[in-house]
Amino acid sequence: MTNSMQSQSRPFIVGAVTCLILGMTAPPSVAAKKPPYACPPDFVGHTLEEGLSLPRVQEAIAAGLYTVDGVTAVFGAIDHNRDGVNCFQDVATLNGAHGNYANGYNLVDNNASVPG
Repeated sequence: MTNSMQSQSRPFIVGAVTCLILGMTAPPSVAAKKPPYACPPDFVGHTLEEGLSLPRVQEAIAAGLYTVDGVTAVFGAIDHNRDGVNCFQDVATLNGAHGNYANGYNLVDNNASVPG
């Protein structure tokens, strides 16, 4: 290679190496992925069986406010990704267990990606 060709190719090589290094070191916000069964803050992931065994759900079933079939139907309707896990938030604790919220939970589906 001649000197003029070598001097022209150096910036290309340096640029290519810089791009390669920058591509391998993505910022943590881009590189980080959510865990497979992540729930929003203040929510806890539970299977149907675990949800049915939660103390406030058990109290509501015993008091005739909920039925096992009703809880199962709601759980299934919310579990859009069909992975068997939903996220529960204890609403009663958030508002002092007043009125209609004494046995309530917020329920949302987790963000798991389940292969189809």
